Amino acid sequence: MAYSVMRAAELAALLRAPKLAGEPTPKFVVIDVRDHDFQGGNIAGCVNVPSATISKAIDELVEQYGQHDMVIFHCMYSQQRGPSCAKYFARNLDARKHLAQVYCLEGGFRSWAQQFGRDSSLTANFDPDAAFD
Repeated sequence: MAYSVMRAAELAALLRAPKLAGEPTPKFVVIDVRDHDFQGGNIAGCVNVPSATISKAIDELVEQYGQHDMVIFHCMYSQQRGPSCAKYFARNLDARKHLAQVYCLEGGFRSWAQQFGRDSSLTANFDPDAAFD
């Protein structure tokens, strides 16, 4: 299994989706794999798993999130760490026969912050000076 790319607007729509009684809502998690560059803000509700620790954490991550509908990874730019962690997670899902769809956020947190950084319902702890260093 490979991963797909998710645009920031798609993720924002997921985060904003109302929870309607009787309506199925997708179960998803955003995993931020930034290391020292985690400061400056984060996507509201994300889980920070630094990329340097992903191999140690993979069994727990698959166990905890493998049954979700979607697992969305990102790093600062989603050029290296985010995609490699998404691939690694997807490979481990396959080995365990889990069915979650795996995504990598296009443009990473940098793109997210440019579009939604100042929206406190979508971005927590936003500090533009730190986010855009």
